[in-house]
Order: sequence, then structure tokens, then C-alpha cells
Amino acid sequence: MQQRTNDVYVGPVMTPPAPPQRRPRRRPLVVSYLAEGNNRPDSAYPRALAALVRAERNLEFAVMGGARYARYFRTGETFLGMVPAQRYLDLLDEADLVITHGGTTLVHALERSVPVLCLPWTSSEAAWAVRAEEHGAGMLYPAYRRPLEWRVDDAVHPSTPLAGHWSLPISAQGLSRCVRRILEEPGHRAAAADLAERLSASRSRFDLVDLVRGAGR
Repeated sequence: MQQRTNDVYVGPVMTPPAPPQRRPRRRPLVVSYLAEGNNRPDSAYPRALAALVRAERNLEFAVMGGARYARYFRTGETFLGMVPAQRYLDLLDEADLVITHGGTTLVHALERSVPVLCLPWTSSEAAWAVRAEEHGAGMLYPAYRRPLEWRVDDAVHPSTPLAGHWSLPISAQGLSRCVRRILEEPGHRAAAADLAERLSASRSRFDLVDLVRGAGR
């Protein structure tokens, strides 16, 4: 990033990853990391994902996300809990697809040429997810192709409305269709690799805001 006069940046600063030495896998690896903390409302996603994992025998899954997932996954099998940061990045290096809200994990995945399936919660996550879909590097879960809803969240401020996706329907069948489409169409990985190359080439010339605005030019 290049700092400009009077600029103040608050957020993650990420070192671009080295090209991973991908180990051959018998089955594609799907990494799911949808953090459910920070007073986020209950979601149908953990239950739907657990049903998909039980039904799907041709994929491998690594699931992260915290205590809300513990009731659906047995630790030591598909549920990995809140893993250390280094293990998290190692998993992304091995992944064939990452399921994410659309925040920092989306950036980490695309930096590694890994396509994404996005279920955004906040307006900022939705913006990143839409951009990834526009570039062909992943897709939005279909139920999320709708306007954001405004609501007041007392945990943030009792009188300040927030824009977001709150409790949309998610099913194992819907997840399966999206996962299959992304994995079976090679254009998604090619588009993710193209974005990774653009981000790497632009990193030394632009600041973070310019990267977001100009990635598709």
C-alpha cells in the first residue's frame, strides 16, 4: 500500500502469500468460515451446512466458525473450531472453494486464487461479494441477491439503523447446488487467479481504497 498525505488506515494489512505448493487431494476441499459472533443473529447456515456435510461423500470439508457450530459438528471430524491463524491460512492454501460472509476471508481466498461462495451479512461484506461475483471469481448464495434490509441493533446503538442481510433462508440443497456449480465450472478458479494476479501487481502502486475501486478496470 502507498500512504498518501493525511491518510489514516484502520484494518488488516496482509502480506501477499507465496504461490502455494498444493498437495494432490483425492476429493476437493471446501473450507467454510462464517464467523457467527459479534451479536450476529441466528442463521440457518450451520444446520444446512451440517446436512450437506453428512450427505456429501465426494467432497472434504473444513469448518470453522465458533461455538454456534459445535452442536452440529463433532470436534476432530469436520468441525475444527476457532483454529490458530496459521492453520487457517494453511487451510486456505489447500482449498478448492471457500464459503465466507465476504470480509477478510474473501480477500485471503482470492489472494490464493481460490473462488468463493458468499453469504454476506453486512453491507460492506455484500459489496465485496458482489464484486467477486461480477468478476466471475465466485458467486452469491441466490437468496442474497436482494436489497439490504435496515434494522436497529441494540448491541450497536439503540437508535442507529444498520443495513444488512439478517435471517435469509439457507438449505443444504441450495448450498450443494452452489458448491457444485463453482467446483465444476473451471472459469471460477481462472477468474480468482486473475484477480489474485491483479491484486499482487497493484499492491505496490495503489492504496487499499484504490485497489477496491479499480480491481476490475
